[in-house]
Amino acid sequence: LVAVHYLPWRAPRPQAEKEMSIEIAFDSTDLRPDDTLTCAVTVRYNRPGEARMTIVDLGVPPGFEVVTESVDVLKQAGTIQRFSLTGRQAILYFDRLPGMQDVRFALQMKAKFPVPAKTPPTTVYQYYEPGLRDRERDVGYAMGLQARGYRLADWYDIRPYNPSYGGFLREE
Repeated sequence: LVAVHYLPWRAPRPQAEKEMSIEIAFDSTDLRPDDTLTCAVTVRYNRPGEARMTIVDLGVPPGFEVVTESVDVLKQAGTIQRFSLTGRQAILYFDRLPGMQDVRFALQMKAKFPVPAKTPPTTVYQYYEPGLRDRERDVGYAMGLQARGYRLADWYDIRPYNPSYGGFLREE
């Protein structure tokens, strides 16, 4: 016995707006050592009222360090309550985030040795409601190497025994 039936097509449900959102943008991808990279961050709490004890875990690209003075300015202005810096992330603690408004700020990072890599993920969440969170995608960058004529393989080409080896990076 064989039967055939059809189900009516249903339009996909529109996705509800996230309760918290975060966006990051870097001002450049072509950097040399000791150049400064600015990371613009936009955080939004999409509920009425305010979000208490919100944490932004900002991923720092490999080969960069956060300029502490740029974070101190945020603390002195009252934008953040406190912060913690590690090699791969900057953790920013907000006492309150206003509801239905964007909170925008910028951090500066100094290029120690810009390398082609992906940034660690950036996340925003509430301390007391960790289910309310948003994660910004990993951002992949080739920080200026190919733009200046260097080959990506040169970063991994370590052959000191080769007499014609002229240095760690060679221009093509």
